[in-house]
Amino acid sequence: MTDIQRFSRVTGRDIFLEADGKRIAAVEGCETQARREAYPVVPFGAPEGQAAGLGPMQYTITLSRLSPENGEIDLFSFSGFSLVIVKPQARITYEGCEWLSITEKLSPRECAVEKAVLLALSRHIS
Repeated sequence: MTDIQRFSRVTGRDIFLEADGKRIAAVEGCETQARREAYPVVPFGAPEGQAAGLGPMQYTITLSRLSPENGEIDLFSFSGFSLVIVKPQARITYEGCEWLSITEKLSPRECAVEKAVLLALSRHIS
């Protein structure tokens, strides 16, 4: 059995946004997509590529139902923040996050961020 097959897929105990070491918003759920660009490495004079070069990993994360921790905050103004996912055996932190899109639901009685998409520059497990 490989390490991937044994890796626990238990959902997070806690998911939240963090800025300047402070918890700024709770997140109900998230979906993460990791991808990287690839390009062929073609030696001079060769008709085809001999290897593949890989670019940096890019993490695109879709968040659902964000709730501010301390009163009303302007999520649009945050830049370079972190997303933290606390699991039973690990803490996953996505750092250097930037907003790609935010969808708010507004009504006379409530204001909620229903969906937000962000780009993270790095991922660390501790």
